[in-house]
Amino acid sequence: MVRDACGGRFVLDRDEGTGPASNTIAVCDPLFRRYVLLPPIPDDLAAAVDRPLRVNGERGCDVFFAPSGGEGEEALAVAGAAESSFRVIWMAQCRTKLVAFVFSSASRQWRATASPSWRDLNPRVRPVAERSPLHWRSYAYGCFYWFCSGLPYRWRFNLIVLDMGRMEFYRVAHPARYMPEEFAMVELGESRRGMFMLFGGNYNENSVLQLFSSNRPNHGEGASEWVLENRVSLSPTNKFDMLGVADGKLLLQGTPEFGCMSLDFKTSQLQRVRGMIHPDYYPMLALYTGYPPSLSLPTI
Repeated sequence: MVRDACGGRFVLDRDEGTGPASNTIAVCDPLFRRYVLLPPIPDDLAAAVDRPLRVNGERGCDVFFAPSGGEGEEALAVAGAAESSFRVIWMAQCRTKLVAFVFSSASRQWRATASPSWRDLNPRVRPVAERSPLHWRSYAYGCFYWFCSGLPYRWRFNLIVLDMGRMEFYRVAHPARYMPEEFAMVELGESRRGMFMLFGGNYNENSVLQLFSSNRPNHGEGASEWVLENRVSLSPTNKFDMLGVADGKLLLQGTPEFGCMSLDFKTSQLQRVRGMIHPDYYPMLALYTGYPPSLSLPTI
């Protein structure tokens, strides 16, 4: 199953069914027709995975790319290998805690992050989760973001962050009184982070995008206030989904006949994107952009 795409590469996994962390994971380079198989997650790390909850309807884990350039990678990179390096995160939402492992292509090793309980991340979440509490992964400034809902009450939520510099999870402030259909974090520059929230249109009302901004926190310390920067109304007759962020634009997919649109962060200009989007069910949305360097050095 394709799990994520970043920089023109894909990460895929196959569930071997022999344990909670028994996935075979591959990073594929379709442009150069090459792939790399990742080593299995070591048994001592996998032992921390306890009764993982299903995500995407089919897997007991989430697998996605993290930006390369982590600790120690610059020293290990030689002769252009830095350009072909990558990091992959394997994450499981267990019933009582959150577990994540990070793989670096430079060290060829997996390492674990801290495993917080759901109560540590959101006091309103039940001690034992029955469904996946985390929704809509997004990335900006070296951090991944999720909404953590206090099931069964979805309006009780926190914004959860995985800081790749600290390799830790923590919660941060979010725009109060808002629970969107989807959200996406963006880098606005000058240490300002932005959050697009998509509110679906009902009863012939327009779908609405709202952009909030706040100062980038210093490792989760000192919650900053979110400010509403802009509000953009979309077509009232189409349902929209967020495809991702690329080149300073938010990409949106409407119903098949409507196609795709891009929204410029700075100008708030909406523009049609020419292309083809498959209308059938898919377990995840992977945005394929750019031309990546090859996963291996050129050979004769």
